[in-house]
Amino acid sequence: MASNFDYSAYVNTAEKNNSVGTIESMLSGVASGLIAIPKGFFSLGASLMDLGVNSGKAAAVEKWFDDLTEFDEKAEATAAGKITEALVNIGIPGGIAFKSASGLAKASMLAGRNNKYVKIGNKSLVGAADEALELTAKGKGRQFIAGALGGGAAEGVFVGDAAAIGTFGDL
Repeated sequence: MASNFDYSAYVNTAEKNNSVGTIESMLSGVASGLIAIPKGFFSLGASLMDLGVNSGKAAAVEKWFDDLTEFDEKAEATAAGKITEALVNIGIPGGIAFKSASGLAKASMLAGRNNKYVKIGNKSLVGAADEALELTAKGKGRQFIAGALGGGAAEGVFVGDAAAIGTFGDL
């Protein structure tokens, strides 16, 4: 029995169904991740407002951000797009918060070591930089922990939709 199945028609149909490529999905993931940062911030505020007033603003904010662009749908078309979206959404606010919190911890430890929380004097900038490099391993550990806590707090505030990110196992 000879088969009359046309493989070229099957391949062409599959290509038409998968119109979003990997590169397009990854670039859409970057855009969607950047849009999700303010979405997380405003959604948190609207949810807190709904907690007290029950105005339904959280759903309206979520809907507005969901209808804003089609980048999120294109990012979700491939696993690479999903991963890119999650990394951008978590990495940017988390990285900024980590850097800020660890810098604050470093300045606080230096001020505590010198018994001064407000340092006013004639010390040169080079001398202050030298003191900053003299942190012990214990101090660097504390600085890292403070940075990690700041990054975690930023992730909790700025992640657009924590349930949608899921885990790498979900991919």
